[in-house]
Amino acid sequence: MIEHEACEKIISTYYREIYSYCFVKLNYRHHSAEDCTQDVFVVFFQKHDKLETAENIRIWLYRTADNVIKACLRKNPTTDVSIENNPEVIAEMAAETSFPEDTD
Repeated sequence: MIEHEACEKIISTYYREIYSYCFVKLNYRHHSAEDCTQDVFVVFFQKHDKLETAENIRIWLYRTADNVIKACLRKNPTTDVSIENNPEVIAEMAAETSFPEDTD
């Protein structure tokens, strides 16, 4: 059983990583990725007391994300979205990009 304190640490450690995974798998749709990421952690909270240890939790979260993404795509089939035509993606990528400071 994974304790409540460990659950909080798992969420803070893996939330952004799982969101990024969902974001890419869902063709760079921000809102869909947010919804799926939240669903992954809802499932985690529902099942955390049945999980033996937090040792393989990363793998478990990715498998759960795959299942949530598949369910999302079945409910909401859409066409592919080009990254160039999605200003939300460009803005998010720009915000995450850091450039080395000039040392001159």
